Amino acid sequence: MVTLKNMFLYLSFFDILFLKEGYTFLNTLIYIFLVVIGFFVLFRFFKKNTRIDFLFIRTIVPFLLLGATLRIFEQERYISGFFSFLIRVPGLLVFLCVLYILCFIITKKIKKQNKVLLELIGYAFLAPFLLFVLLNITNFFYFLIIILITIKTTFLFSLFFKKTLSNKTNKLVFLSQTLDGVATTIGLIFYSDVVKETHFLSNILVTIHPFLFLAIKLGLVLLFLYTIEHLLENNQLITYTKALIIIHGLLIGFRSLLTISLL
Repeated sequence: MVTLKNMFLYLSFFDILFLKEGYTFLNTLIYIFLVVIGFFVLFRFFKKNTRIDFLFIRTIVPFLLLGATLRIFEQERYISGFFSFLIRVPGLLVFLCVLYILCFIITKKIKKQNKVLLELIGYAFLAPFLLFVLLNITNFFYFLIIILITIKTTFLFSLFFKKTLSNKTNKLVFLSQTLDGVATTIGLIFYSDVVKETHFLSNILVTIHPFLFLAIKLGLVLLFLYTIEHLLENNQLITYTKALIIIHGLLIGFRSLLTISLL
């Protein structure tokens, strides 16, 4: 029988396994397994109910920024207790997924394929939380530096790799991962006493040098984009796979940006 006490015990177990020890080899494998399952289940759902294109990805972006912003609220202890579990991985991913699908279904009922409305609803959710965080920023210098370096890097790579970064979806994939890489690198160099790399694979590169982490990340993104477009033939599956990389980059990168800006 599931009691309230047992529920908290289960949550405590997941909290220790997934959160308190950071990203370990074990929970990373579990995340990959869950993400793969969710990937195919949700792909079938979205493919049946909408066209998976750049506009579809645009509707996801505000919800990702909302998730990253809510992590700041938990990080700064504006939110605690049970709700803090919901806005930390893996609870955050479940929360964002449920919220997005609910909004997706509601907007589809209002008007079929109304992606613009879904995007606006996402930004409406995001606006008050992000505004609060932005009003509390104390480190505007690094906030602007990270954004400028991210945009400039994306622009320069678009010039050198025109074929790979010729479309808007690929640019957004590259920009999201660049934001993550730049924010992490700057944080580790200038705030090494506060900012730590928790992902065990990335930490191997960071211990050698933060710039190595950034260089390899950008190289892997380009390799991913080139490979996925030559490996898969279904355009919707290609776009959906790219969306997964955008989700990873924006959730982590935007949170890192805001974290450094609040130091």
